[in-house]
Amino acid sequence: MKINTFGLPLELIIKIVIKKVFNSKLNTWVDLGCGDGHFISSLKIIPKKGLGIDAVDSIFLPSNFRFEKRNVLEWVNDYKGEPLDLVTMFELVEHLEKDDSISLIKKVQKFTTNIIISTPRGFLKQDAETNENLKENPYQWHRCGFSVEELESLGFFVVILKNVHIRNFGIFDALFAYWGKYDYEVLKRKIVYENIIYNLNPLNLYRTIRQFVKVIYKNLSLKLKK
Repeated sequence: MKINTFGLPLELIIKIVIKKVFNSKLNTWVDLGCGDGHFISSLKIIPKKGLGIDAVDSIFLPSNFRFEKRNVLEWVNDYKGEPLDLVTMFELVEHLEKDDSISLIKKVQKFTTNIIISTPRGFLKQDAETNENLKENPYQWHRCGFSVEELESLGFFVVILKNVHIRNFGIFDALFAYWGKYDYEVLKRKIVYENIIYNLNPLNLYRTIRQFVKVIYKNLSLKLKK
């Protein structure tokens, strides 16, 4: 199952789904590839017990989170604990080789009841060639991309955030993907409703329209280059 959204921020979609699925009763949450922790802190969602995993130090984790400095693939391979309520992978899977990403997802599905993934739609090139500041930071390079159909085949409900990434070489959507036992149809209706409400706000509607104008100009410039 999949739906398109227009203008609705990823952070708001994450909050909508977590609130709907857990109803403020999120006990165990592991965030794989938490980075410096800034993103999950910005969500302002506090579990009873949280854990952030990354190969680099994390300094902005929210309350009730502890940090473990480890390679996420190794951590997942070694996990032998109780089933987790939620495992998240925000902007992680595109940084791994495709086989490793799919293997990671399938392994995590065996020890959690809910998974949330965010990633660009398709392969969004990001390396030292596209950004020289990443020359010494290969952890931030993109090594694969996922389609909607690939995530659906793994059992995920997918939300397509239209035209989020505008680059010199193209325009890319972002993907939010949820896997779990919660009714996908209920989530779909809730997100569609919240997208409408979001764009009824004049300021939000202006932002949504402004993004579409940017996309139109970028499409024109790309066509002129061909």
